[in-house]
Amino acid sequence: MQAQALLIAPAPVDGYPPVHALARLLARAGVAVTVLSTPRRSGTRIAFVEPGVHTIALPVYTGRFARIPRLFSVLRAIRAARRETAPTIEVAYDPLAMLGSDLAPHRPPLRIAHFHEALALDRWVERRLRRAIHGFDQVVVPDAARGIALRDQLALPVLPLVFPNYPPLATAIRPRVSRDTVEVVYCGVLGRGQNLPMILRSVPQWPANVRLTLIGDDTTGLAQSLRAQVAQAGLDDRVTFTGWLDLADLPARLAQADLGICLLDDRPAQFRT
Repeated sequence: MQAQALLIAPAPVDGYPPVHALARLLARAGVAVTVLSTPRRSGTRIAFVEPGVHTIALPVYTGRFARIPRLFSVLRAIRAARRETAPTIEVAYDPLAMLGSDLAPHRPPLRIAHFHEALALDRWVERRLRRAIHGFDQVVVPDAARGIALRDQLALPVLPLVFPNYPPLATAIRPRVSRDTVEVVYCGVLGRGQNLPMILRSVPQWPANVRLTLIGDDTTGLAQSLRAQVAQAGLDDRVTFTGWLDLADLPARLAQADLGICLLDDRPAQFRT
């Protein structure tokens, strides 16, 4: 009988490497994988596709009172997936997923809490983990330093298992196309912790043949302010916004660039690790 795995990631799975990487690894090892998640804000379906992986899109709720219907939709989806697939392995990727995993009936034999994002412990759904985490069979983090921080936050008896977020090996990547310009690329969240306004302010000081490409969801509020900053500085011919790209397309796209740049704010523990 084929092994079954259920991955619960209420936040949009598209563009989120930890879920993609584990789903692919399990599927390529012969495990039937079901992923519960939501589409991106600007999408109507989940784009992630992998042979052996079945994705189920959760309803998208917005607004001030969205938390309660969102929780119930997660609970219903977990209950239905457990009933239909009888998973032997279940991985919950955030506090909401862990809450749903706790509350839904018919728990699978092995439950894993995967903390890819650092905890702030400023929400009830996070604080409850101090007690509920002991019901999981394994706690996983992407790096050792974050494991130490999580152990202290949740008073864990042992350090979490470190599971680095390395994607499966890709096929051969085409070499970079020869050109006269030099491309510097940023790839990731166009958010407030990446010091992107500072990077943009530095572009006029770069050599004249150097261009900057920003790869990431450019529909966010900060992304719009970055576009305005580029226009105001007269950098439209030197800065390009590609918008969101599927993770499967990123290795080939990044291989065409000359240099990657990342300037993280080191105050959050997550960025320091």
